[in-house]
Amino acid sequence: MARHRYLASGLCVLLAALALIAAPVALARTSIDAVASALRTDPVYNDPSAENALSPGQADDLRGQIAATGLPIYVAILPASAASEAGSADALLRSLRDAVGREGVYAVIAGNAFRAGSTSGSVTAIADDAFQSQASNGPFAVLEAFVAGVDAQYNNSGQAAEGSTSSGGGSWVGPIILLVVLGGIVLVVVFGVRAARRSRAKQLVTIRGTLDEDVTSLGEQLAAFDVADPRLDDAGRADLQKALDAYSSASDASSTARTDADITRATSELEEGRYALACVQARVDGRALPQHRPPCFVDPRHGPSESDVMWAPDGGAPHPVPVCAACAATLQSGAAPQPREVMAGGQRVPYWRAGADYAPYARGYYSSFADALPMIFVGTMLASAFMPSVSGISTAGPSGGASDGGGGFGGGDFGGGGFGHGGGDFGGGGDFGGGDFG
Repeated sequence: MARHRYLASGLCVLLAALALIAAPVALARTSIDAVASALRTDPVYNDPSAENALSPGQADDLRGQIAATGLPIYVAILPASAASEAGSADALLRSLRDAVGREGVYAVIAGNAFRAGSTSGSVTAIADDAFQSQASNGPFAVLEAFVAGVDAQYNNSGQAAEGSTSSGGGSWVGPIILLVVLGGIVLVVVFGVRAARRSRAKQLVTIRGTLDEDVTSLGEQLAAFDVADPRLDDAGRADLQKALDAYSSASDASSTARTDADITRATSELEEGRYALACVQARVDGRALPQHRPPCFVDPRHGPSESDVMWAPDGGAPHPVPVCAACAATLQSGAAPQPREVMAGGQRVPYWRAGADYAPYARGYYSSFADALPMIFVGTMLASAFMPSVSGISTAGPSGGASDGGGGFGGGDFGGGGFGHGGGDFGGGGDFGGGDFG
């Protein structure tokens, strides 16, 4: 970590130099595209500048609740200015759905306005009920109630069982037995959840170590470039700035990672940074800019791949995998390239053999190429994490996001028109009235 901090300090000099050369750039307002990009890997976007922003703990709790539903639910908490720029809170909701481009349930708090909609079925009544019953308790309570209502509607988890009731007075023994049984179940669940959290916390420590190695590797590569290199024009310096920004974002996400979404965000930034760095290298060498392809499968730290080769990394049937030029040459010679190894089960193994714990790690590197994920990892231990489920809703792992595959959603199909019609709806919710949540 000390080495990591040393690299970061050194790169600050490079950032400062870039600031002197580049034209001043005003701070951008909340961008729908930026929010949508974040929501593709994290089901909750919580702008800390929003009037009704959630606390970090509340945001994490909401992510966990969404993950437990297994449904594609996207929530954004934004400042009132976002609704003003879109024209209205309703227009903001529509714009966000269009920008994310995935079927599912969307909820937005913009300033004091709460809006929600779905691309399949109606969630207006759920949003209205959540708002009316929980608005006085604050935005987190409203969102928590809304997600619970969506879960009940689409997963049938909250529906009471139907049945006839006795015409006479019921015995008091039955309810007491039921309470005892339910109490036992609650205790088992609570202890199970706590044990799972402790186990996951240990896993996160290991994965953060892997992330730190990857971030340090990118930092070392960045340190080799000089912003004053005469071979870099404005476009080259802009690429270098992108790489530096990605490095900074990945470093922040890695050092504070608490959820699978944080891990995915870190490796996604690393992928973007390495592609930008490849563009810088091409400009310095006087070569054409590289195509934005998936990272090298063998080791994503190698940067963008240059070709697809037939390979069976775990002894299965050969299939096309993206590899860099060096790994392609090694494979063509009949040898096996050195893979990116990570700690799993007390030993170092190729990351694709490390199991589902490393799915968020791999997902981030290939998040810009999500459609290719199942084919890239077919035959590996990570394959099942990226395959669409039987229902057609492909969850994005424990982080709770979802892919945009077709299929059923609570018994119905997505699609059939734009957001707000053709089976969907929008506009449920209400206004918090400008008051404080106390």
